[in-house]
Amino acid sequence: MHFRGSRYLSLNVFAANAENQLLLLDLLKQYAEAIVYFLTDVTDEQYHVEVLPHVSGAARKQLLARRLAAWPFAQGLHAVHKLDSVKNVRKEERYLFSAIHYPPLRDWLQALQQQTIRVRGVYTQALCFPCVISSLKTADTHCLYVYFEKQQLRMHYLYKAKLVFSRLMTLSFNGPSYSRISNEVAQTRLYLINQQWLHENEPLHLVWLSEDVDAIGLSTGQLPASIKQTSKTFADVILRPHQARVPDQISVVDWATVQVVLRDRHLPNFAPEANLLGDRIQRAKRNISVAGGVMISACLVIGLLSQQAIKNTQFRIQQTNTKISQWQSAKPAWGFADADLPRLQTLSLGIQRIESAARLPDRALAMLQEVITNQKSWRVKKIEWHYAPELDQAAQPDNLWYEHVSVTFSKKETATAVNAHQEWQLLLDQFRQHPDLFELKEIHSSPISDRPEQQGDTRQLSLPDDQPTIHIRLRTLEKAAA
Repeated sequence: MHFRGSRYLSLNVFAANAENQLLLLDLLKQYAEAIVYFLTDVTDEQYHVEVLPHVSGAARKQLLARRLAAWPFAQGLHAVHKLDSVKNVRKEERYLFSAIHYPPLRDWLQALQQQTIRVRGVYTQALCFPCVISSLKTADTHCLYVYFEKQQLRMHYLYKAKLVFSRLMTLSFNGPSYSRISNEVAQTRLYLINQQWLHENEPLHLVWLSEDVDAIGLSTGQLPASIKQTSKTFADVILRPHQARVPDQISVVDWATVQVVLRDRHLPNFAPEANLLGDRIQRAKRNISVAGGVMISACLVIGLLSQQAIKNTQFRIQQTNTKISQWQSAKPAWGFADADLPRLQTLSLGIQRIESAARLPDRALAMLQEVITNQKSWRVKKIEWHYAPELDQAAQPDNLWYEHVSVTFSKKETATAVNAHQEWQLLLDQFRQHPDLFELKEIHSSPISDRPEQQGDTRQLSLPDDQPTIHIRLRTLEKAAA
């Protein structure tokens, strides 16, 4: 079948013998750039489902290669693809191993390889069939699709819309034997039960495909009770409204599966590595050419952007140099008398103190946050902070400024006297141990001597009142210029 893109052109028929092999080669040589696909529908097909542990990357390729090497039907035309994932004790994956045993096809592939004919792939109608019926919406888990044409009966078993195995049987020229078909369907059901795909009480949906919905069907008495039968036409399952009319020389199933291959669906490819090598080399060359073109384009774009950025930078440098030149030409002559130096020094000192004072409350607040955190018996009622030189000028020079912080506390209503006293002493100790503390004074709102005399535990005599105040003076950070 000759296509240009997706448009059908012509059909040529060749018998599978040496003479027609040469005729096929002569036809393919006329289209040296054509891509060749083989679509098979032969009786010697093998299918095997196996559950393997979940691995990825190169390890999965090695695992599948070992399993294929141990499979007796892997003799050149074989493929393996993933069906689904199985969640048991550990994550596992279910794979379908399939193979074709057809020596004439293998010989034809070798002849094409010697003539440098590109073979893109070898596919089977059985594995293309799930893609053909992908738009058919069905809620059944187990489906058995049956159709026959050209004295061949084909049965596809799909589990959750995934092909598990397929059988192709040759029928007599007198037409289909309904007793044999019913027997094959029953044997297929027993095989599914034996392979633990189907349980005894699970239903099996049997779908008959034919040109006419009333053309074929079995009586319900010939089938087990768990098999429910439905008849559909090829147009209901395979054909799409937008597809062109099927040519007269081609069957509906062949036409539908060819459309799947032409759409370049991801299908299991039975072609040997030797046949795909030439196509892979061509694809690698094409990928290298595309990558080289992309790199050259990216370099050109980067070069243009870099050139534009350099021009913008040069323009900004030129503008900056112009502004500097204008400022240098217009700057006044600065000069100060010796009498003005003390006034400027005082102004500079004041500015330094203002700048440092703007940062100093952060240090005091950080100190309070470290010490006062997690108090259960006392809460902070008022905080006062000021920054000024020492009032006693005889004791300290006037260029030493200190931070003074006054913190007034109030005792919580739920706090007991013992707990309040313990936390108050711990609070004072934490303040005294802080490295930024220079001096601490504890002030009470009422003298302790005015309190009534208490007897019993003498520790209660030194308890602070309900609203004590702490005056703190912090150490100086830096010394202003004289």
